[in-house]
This record gives sequence, C-alpha cells and structure tokens, in this order.
Amino acid sequence: MVWAVLSIPDSRKSARCNGLVYTQTHIYSGLVDYAHHPLQVKNFRGEIFAMPSRDNAPPSQNPQLGPTAPPQSGLIFPFMARCYAMGGRYSWLLIRVVTGVNLIPHGAKKLFGGIEGTAAFFAGAGYEPALFLTWLVAVTEFFGGILLILGLFTRPAAAAVAVFMAVAVQHHYANGFFWGGGGYEYPLMWGVMALAIFLRGGGACSLDARIGREF
Repeated sequence: MVWAVLSIPDSRKSARCNGLVYTQTHIYSGLVDYAHHPLQVKNFRGEIFAMPSRDNAPPSQNPQLGPTAPPQSGLIFPFMARCYAMGGRYSWLLIRVVTGVNLIPHGAKKLFGGIEGTAAFFAGAGYEPALFLTWLVAVTEFFGGILLILGLFTRPAAAAVAVFMAVAVQHHYANGFFWGGGGYEYPLMWGVMALAIFLRGGGACSLDARIGREF
C-alpha cells in the first residue's frame, strides 16, 4: 500500500487523433494497492509515470549483470516446458473424454440387447429389483458417458458413475484386486476417475464452462 495521487484512464471517454488514442483520466488520491493493477501515478511535482503490476513487471536488473533471467521452473528437461504448457490445458479434457468413451460401450451393450441377461445376473447376485437396477445402470453408463464427454451436467453424471462403481467394487472385492480373476481393479479405477471429475467439474473445455453455469 502507498499513498499516491493517481491519474486513472477512463476507457469510456477516449478519442482518436492521428492514429493515437487519447483517454480522459480522473485524478484520485489515497492508499493504492498496485500489486496486480497497473496504474498511472502522478507524483507531487506533477510528473506522471506508470506503475506496472506485479504480474506484468519487467525482469529485475542488476547493475553488473543486466536483466536477470526469469526464475527457473525446476524441470529436468526445460525444453519440454512449452509442450507441457500447450498440452496441459487439454489434460482434463482428455481424462473426461476417455472416462466417458469407456463407459458408453458397456451401457450400449445393455441397452441394445443385453437387458434381460444383465437383469438375470443382478437377480442372481441379490440385487433387487433387478430389472429396474439394470436399466438404471445401463442409462448411467451410456448417457452418463456422453455427458462426461461433452462436459454437460458433468458433476451429476460423474456422481452417478462414482456411486455405481462403488457398488461394483463392493461386489468384486471378494475376488481380489486383479480384473482377470474377477477382481475390483477396473471398477476402482473408473470410480476414482469419476470421483475426481465430480470434485473438479467439467473444466475449461466443457459445455458447462461455455454455458457459464454448473452444479
């Protein structure tokens, strides 16, 4: 915080002349927090100078060494930083889409020809009402997968999948971990993925973000 007299541009009152934009300013005085906001500051001799924000400040200088290098990220392979920065924004989209893509075939198999067989399996395992639960699981897998891919109603879809996978983990738990022996390996993996999606939401690359509202 500093006490300063500020000359703050008003973008609503500007004019263009000879290719330059002239902006009317307003004069204020008081305590100023310029940690994140660049301002034009007038000192007490009437001179106006810019105070850059901390985020946009130029690199510091050393009289002997000149401009200092930006702080290092600690990467073992620094040349990968650009790749990480470009791909990182899509990493959550990748998680969401892969989860949805893996759910859809299981739901489609039940919806389009496998309802009776799955219902009989549910009944034999003691899950009743078996037919209703089969439809519920099939709809969750098929349409929940589509919603996860689109990032639409992401949290409700992910919550439904996580609950279903938790039940599947409980059912397969007695068979051990590995899926090859009927274990809970895959239900646990996809359940954790669904839980993570529920906690974070659709992310930037989603219809929820485009709409601007989410659960």
